[in-house]
Amino acid sequence: MTRPLPPVECWDEVDSTNRIAAEWLRAGCLHGRALRARSQTAGRGRLGRSWTAPPDSGLTLSVVLAGPEWFALAPRIPLAAGVACADLLRDRYDAPVGLKWPNDLVFGRRKCGGILCEGVTNGGRFAGVVIGIGLNINADEAALGAELARRATSLFLETGRTEADLDGLATSVRDAIVAAAEALTTAPPERLLARWAELDSIRGREVWFGEGDAATSGIAEGIAQDGGLLVRTADGLRTLHAGEVTTQPPADTR
Repeated sequence: MTRPLPPVECWDEVDSTNRIAAEWLRAGCLHGRALRARSQTAGRGRLGRSWTAPPDSGLTLSVVLAGPEWFALAPRIPLAAGVACADLLRDRYDAPVGLKWPNDLVFGRRKCGGILCEGVTNGGRFAGVVIGIGLNINADEAALGAELARRATSLFLETGRTEADLDGLATSVRDAIVAAAEALTTAPPERLLARWAELDSIRGREVWFGEGDAATSGIAEGIAQDGGLLVRTADGLRTLHAGEVTTQPPADTR
């Protein structure tokens, strides 16, 4: 890293760590400032979904990348953050964590975490990026709930391991993400894309994505140079840059 980072702050309960981190960024906070919440009551995932967390069941963390220079790198920041988190979990817990485009960390076909990156403006000027991370670490099936447990999982459920030092984990995740983001300024994009491809959990699998009220299927063929998902459909190769991608038909309610 190019500069010392401030300690990760830990608050008992917040509505949204990303909201607070965005306020910090607009107020001119230090690069790398981060907030962990023991409990989050109104967190947001992609597409407006909620992400709440019972106390210490997982890691709820937001990290600030401060400065206008991050605007040009914004398309690759979610990819870099995903790789950084997956590699850290694999190394720290010997856990076979993979990635599902665009922002999910998974064990096989079940989600164990997600990343939400948001650009922040201040007075019409780009101030930086807030990276929100939610990881299911210590949650058991009761903590996840019956409905969520059908498509989600946790480090504990997959490996039998728990983490007592969530503050230490938060610092490790923050440091890994900031280092990965800073590497974007010097490393060739091919290096990040190659590692993402190694962790890609849906390459070669059939996927469905929405188009209006319909859903189109195709075979996932990896990540494009600009960070989009390549999908081979009946009409040819498509590059997706936004939207929901699933590995089950929309009518499949399993």
